[in-house]
Amino acid sequence: MVLLKKYLLVFFLLLAISLSLSNCYRSYNRYPPSEAVEKYFVKEEFAKAYELLLATKDKVKNKDYLLHLLERGSILYTLGDWEQSAKIFAEALEFSDAQTGKRTKEVLAFLVNDRKKLFIGEDFERVLIYLYLGLSQVQLEKKQLALQTFKRMSDELSDIRDFKESYRGNAAARYLHAIVAEDLGSFSEARVEYNNLLQDANYANIAKGELFYLSHKTSDFDEVKRYAEFREQLPSLNLASANGDKPLTWKKDFQQFGSIVLLNLSGLAPFKVSRGKIANDKEFDTQLHIIAPTTLRSNDIRFISTAALIPLVLKAENPIPEYKTRDRHAALMTPSFMLNQQPLTLRPFDSYTETVLKNYNDAYPKLVAKNTTSILLKMLGVLALAYGSDYAISQSGDSDNSFYGSIAGLFISLIGSAAVANSIRPDLRSWSLNYDRLDMLRIRLPAGSYTLQSNITNTKISYLSKLPETIEVQKNKTTFILMRSF
Repeated sequence: MVLLKKYLLVFFLLLAISLSLSNCYRSYNRYPPSEAVEKYFVKEEFAKAYELLLATKDKVKNKDYLLHLLERGSILYTLGDWEQSAKIFAEALEFSDAQTGKRTKEVLAFLVNDRKKLFIGEDFERVLIYLYLGLSQVQLEKKQLALQTFKRMSDELSDIRDFKESYRGNAAARYLHAIVAEDLGSFSEARVEYNNLLQDANYANIAKGELFYLSHKTSDFDEVKRYAEFREQLPSLNLASANGDKPLTWKKDFQQFGSIVLLNLSGLAPFKVSRGKIANDKEFDTQLHIIAPTTLRSNDIRFISTAALIPLVLKAENPIPEYKTRDRHAALMTPSFMLNQQPLTLRPFDSYTETVLKNYNDAYPKLVAKNTTSILLKMLGVLALAYGSDYAISQSGDSDNSFYGSIAGLFISLIGSAAVANSIRPDLRSWSLNYDRLDMLRIRLPAGSYTLQSNITNTKISYLSKLPETIEVQKNKTTFILMRSF
C-alpha cells in the first residue's frame, strides 16, 4: 500500500507540472508591444512608437529579440534615419544568422510547444532584412557594402528557390542587386541578375531593356541588337541635357547619362490571427482521425481507447495561424509622379501580402502533417507515462493494485491529453510593421538637376517621406529616392 501511495504521489506531481505548463503556454499570444506600437505607427506618431519599443528593450526575451529589432528598424527606415536603420537591420541579420543554426531548440519546440521557439522569421522575411539593410546603405552612399548585402540576399533567394518551390521569388531584390552592381562597374554581376529577372514573365521585358542599355556599356553589340526592341521598356528623358544643350541620345551619348530609381513601400503587412479550433479545420480533423487511431492503437489503456482521446485534442486551437490583410487602399494605388513636369508611373514589383498568402496557402497541407506528427508524439508520451504507471502499480504485489493501476493510467491519459491540448496554440508573432507592396521605377536621363512632385490626388494616401525639391543626377551614377506611404 505504501508503494501505491508513492506512485499516486508521483502521478499527482506530474499532473501538477503538466497543468502549470499548459497554463503558462496559454498566456502567450502576440509579441507583447506589437499592438500598442502599431497603434502609434498607423497614426504616424513614429517617435512614440519607437519610444515604446526602446522602453521594452531590456524586457524582451531572447526568442522575441529579432522581432523587436525588425520593428525598430521599420520605424527608423520610415523616418529616413538611414544610419540607425542600417545599424539595426545589420544587427537583426547577424542575430538571425546566429539563430538559424541552433536546431536543438527548434526540435524542443516541435516536440513540446511551438511557442518556445525563437522567432527567426519566415524565409521571405529574412530576404527583406537584406532589402532594408541594402537600401539604407545605399542612402548612406555605402554602395560597396550595399552590393555585398544584395549579393547575400540573391544567394539566399537562390537557396529558397532551389529547395522551396512554392516560394515566389522577390523580383525587386534581384533588380536592386543588378542596379547597384552596374553602378559600381560590376557588369558581369549585373548581367547575371538581369538574366535571373528574365525567368519571371512579369519582369522579363524590363530585364531585356536593362540588358540593352548594359550592352552599350560593355560594347557587346550582338546583345545590343538582340534587345534593341525592348529599349522603350525603360523610360528615358532623352529630350535634352540638363544644361539646355542639344538633345542627347543613348546610342551616341550614353556616357553622359545617369539614372534615378524611385522606390515606394506602401501600406502595412498582413498579420497573423488564429484559425480557431482544430475541430473546425477539415484537413486537420481528417488527418487526426485517420492517422491517430492507427498510430496510437497499440497503446490503449484499460478502460479507455486511445481513439477516445482524440476529441480532447480537437478542442485545441489550430497551431497554424493564418494571415489577415489590412485596409489596402494605399497598397492598391499605383504611385505616380511628375519629373520635370513629365508623368511617371511606378511599377508594382513585390506584394508582401501575396507572398505570405501564397506561401501559407501552398504549404498548409505540409504544415498540417508536421503539426499532426508533433501532436501524436506528445500523445504517445502521455500514453507511455499512463501505461508505465498502470504497469508499475499493478505489479506492486497487492491484488487490488491492478484496479488502482488502471485508474491511474486512465486519469493520466485523460488529464495528460487535456494538458497537451492546452499547450497547442498558434505562434502569432509576425513582422507587422513591414510594408504591403513595393513599387519601383528606374529612369535613365542626362546628368543634371530635376524636379519631382507627387501626382496622386487621393487624399487617403500619405507620403511620409519628404520628396526632394530637386534631384541631382550624376554621369554613370544612380540616385535612389526612397519613399514610404500609407
